[in-house]
Amino acid sequence: MVTWKRLQDDAPGEDWDAWLAQAPDANPFQARAWAGHKRAAGWRAERWAAYGGAGERLACLQALVKPLPFGRKLAWAPGGPLAGSAPDALAPALDAWLKGFRSTGGIYFRCRCHLPLSPERAAAMSACLRRPVVAINSGKTLLHDLSGALPELRARMSSKHRYYVKQAEKAGLSWDRGHSKEHGRAFLALYEELARAKGIGGRLFPPSSIESLRRSFDEDCLILLGRKDGAPVSGCLVLLAGGSAFYLMAATNAAGRKLSAAYAMVPALFEALKGRGVSRFDFGGIDPASKGSSGVDHFKRGFGGVETDYLGEWDWSSPSWAHPLLSAAAGLKAS
Repeated sequence: MVTWKRLQDDAPGEDWDAWLAQAPDANPFQARAWAGHKRAAGWRAERWAAYGGAGERLACLQALVKPLPFGRKLAWAPGGPLAGSAPDALAPALDAWLKGFRSTGGIYFRCRCHLPLSPERAAAMSACLRRPVVAINSGKTLLHDLSGALPELRARMSSKHRYYVKQAEKAGLSWDRGHSKEHGRAFLALYEELARAKGIGGRLFPPSSIESLRRSFDEDCLILLGRKDGAPVSGCLVLLAGGSAFYLMAATNAAGRKLSAAYAMVPALFEALKGRGVSRFDFGGIDPASKGSSGVDHFKRGFGGVETDYLGEWDWSSPSWAHPLLSAAAGLKAS
């Protein structure tokens, strides 16, 4: 029997982020900070834990809930649910949560689970959920084990990437990391310059979003900047959760591209993350099915890492006949 308990922010012994850090699939999208970041967009967080008959914790879920007219609501759980003591009990636990969600006006739910994909887990999830009509992410990524020494991490790179890294490092770039307002402004300037150069202004993270991430995650928002003669030329923004880190966005301006600065950025990032005690790095996803992603995917693959399929996106609707419409609408709005 599965019992779900809603966790209250001020209840003793219910430190959500401490639980998150212990989960095998820990990721920043299930952190309190991510919920704080999304609050301005009208999402409110509900945090739940599922317990088995012996009191063991089977799963945790941070659902971002948005109210709809007539007492209805929808929920989105990026990075969740999180597995507890028994990852394969996740799907039955989620089925029990959905029954409660429906009884309180829920009409649509989508999650993106960061457990590794397996046929058994997919079959279990399909008993209560469906694959979305339009997916937001591919569900594929590159995972790096950062527990080894830096020379070991370099040895995993392709020979061409090692060459470009060496060439970029000869340019005399200096790297600094932080989460200050100044770091945020410098990174935003790089990002906006890249967007103008590539004509992608409509898909750019708004300035308020980058500032919100910096403030919400505080020290767990790591901004790395590469400078040439004091001027930023390349950088990235990474989110931390427990011993894991997620590569959220990066940008290199015209001056940095001439120096291949982005190639030097990744080893500098690995060193910075190791200094923070991070042992698992998610390179922010790849999308082999998209021609538009081929260049970025090639860049990421060259640094090594293990190509991994997550259990990924699943959704649910009530009534079930509305699934194609609700699923497509949710996917298109987010993409």
